[in-house]
Amino acid sequence: MRLARAVIGAVVAVGVLASVAAWLGATRGDAEGERAFDGRSPLSARIDGHETPLPAQASACANCHRPSASPAAGDGAPAALASLGPRLTRAGLLEPAARRGGPPSRYDEAAFCRLLRTGQDPAGVLLPRSMPRYELSDAACRQLWRHLTGRTL
Repeated sequence: MRLARAVIGAVVAVGVLASVAAWLGATRGDAEGERAFDGRSPLSARIDGHETPLPAQASACANCHRPSASPAAGDGAPAALASLGPRLTRAGLLEPAARRGGPPSRYDEAAFCRLLRTGQDPAGVLLPRSMPRYELSDAACRQLWRHLTGRTL
């Protein structure tokens, strides 16, 4: 009986430790995604059709996707503070929506990463050339996705 309790206790302890380790890893990934978004961790990017990479400070997502402004100063912000791109929210990425004249679509992690690398959205519509094309690893893209959507698994 003691052996059974000890085994059960050990199994529970391993499960708890694994859960804590997964949570800590996800939290770390979210923080790394936040740093990539705001430019504290530079991203390698270029403008489509150009060979020269953008300077690191020019490739931060937050440069164009400001959290407090809507595109093209539609929120009354001065033009200098306007967001060039849409706000990147959990709902905006995960809920179906028609974008850039295409059919309704929603993002998942794979579609989001494809968009960043190729400029093609989930409906197959190409983004304007002004949206940089990023050269980032699957792990870095996953961290950015987790930061934007709040998904940890």
